[in-house]
Amino acid sequence: MANTLPEKSAQDLSQQWWDGPRAERRREQTAVAETEQTVLRDFLGQFDVRGAAVLEVGGSMATAVAGLPDHRRWVSVDPLAQDSQGDGPEIIGRPVEDADLERGAFDLVFSCNAFEHLSDLKKSMAAIHDALVPGGYVYAHFGPIWSGPDGHHMENISWEGRDLIFWRDNPIPHWTHLLLEPEEMTQMLEEYFAPGLVRKIVNSVYHDDWINRRFYEDYLEAFREADLTLVSLEGQHVVDYPSQYPDGPYRHPAFTGLLGQDPELVLNHRFGPKYRNFRCRDMRVVLRRPKGTSPSR
Repeated sequence: MANTLPEKSAQDLSQQWWDGPRAERRREQTAVAETEQTVLRDFLGQFDVRGAAVLEVGGSMATAVAGLPDHRRWVSVDPLAQDSQGDGPEIIGRPVEDADLERGAFDLVFSCNAFEHLSDLKKSMAAIHDALVPGGYVYAHFGPIWSGPDGHHMENISWEGRDLIFWRDNPIPHWTHLLLEPEEMTQMLEEYFAPGLVRKIVNSVYHDDWINRRFYEDYLEAFREADLTLVSLEGQHVVDYPSQYPDGPYRHPAFTGLLGQDPELVLNHRFGPKYRNFRCRDMRVVLRRPKGTSPSR
C-alpha cells in the first residue's frame, strides 16, 4: 500500500498529526530501544549481575544469557512459553502473578516489551514487588502503550498468506484507536480493505487480549500501588516507522471531522483529567523495592 498523503502545504498542516513524524523529525530522537538485544545490553550496562538472581518478566531470553558466567540464576516467566527446568534455562510458562514465585528470591527484575501485555497490571506489579529482595531493582522497557499515537499495537493478524504487524503494515492513523469507536474504525477501514481483514484489525485493536490497553498514567499508578519507587523514567514519542495508508484518503466523517482539531485537546477533553499524556509511546523505567517493606499482598 502506498502512503498517499499530499506534500506539505498550508491547508494540510492540520493533517500532519495523524501521519506521524516526518523523516527529519524521526532523526530528532531515536527509539528508547530497538531490539531485545539492545535492551538486554542496556540492562547489563546499568546493573552488575555477578552473583545475582534475575527474574525476567514476559520473555524468554534465558538462552541468550546462558553464556554469561557470573549471574547466579536467571528465571524467565512467559505465559507463551513452556515450563522448562533442570540443566537448561529455567522458564515458567505462566503469568507472573500466577507463577508461585518465592518471595524475596530475586535481586533484579528484567523485562523487555512485555508490560503493555500484562493483562492485570496491578497484580503483576504486586507479584514483581514480592519476588524482589528489599532494595532490589526492576528494569523494564516496553511499548507502544495504548495511550500513545500507535498504541493499538496491531499484531497477530494473518491475511492472504502474510502476517501483518504494526511496524510494517500499519493502516491506522495515529491516535484514531482512541478517538474512534470500533464501529467508526470499521467503517473507515472498509472504504479500502476487505471486510474480513477489517474485522481482524478491529478485533486486534479493541478486543484481543494481546495488549492491556492501559494509559501512561495507569503504569505510574500501578508502580505506586505496588510500593515500587520510581528511580528513573524515560519516554519517547517518535514513531520510527512509516505508516502504510491505502491508495486514497480516508473519507469517513468521524475521521475527517478530526483533521482541523488539535488531537491532544480532543483527547484531553475525552479522557481528562485522569489521563493527560498521549505523546509517550515507549517507556523505559527503573523501579526499586524499598528496603524494609512488607509483601504487597
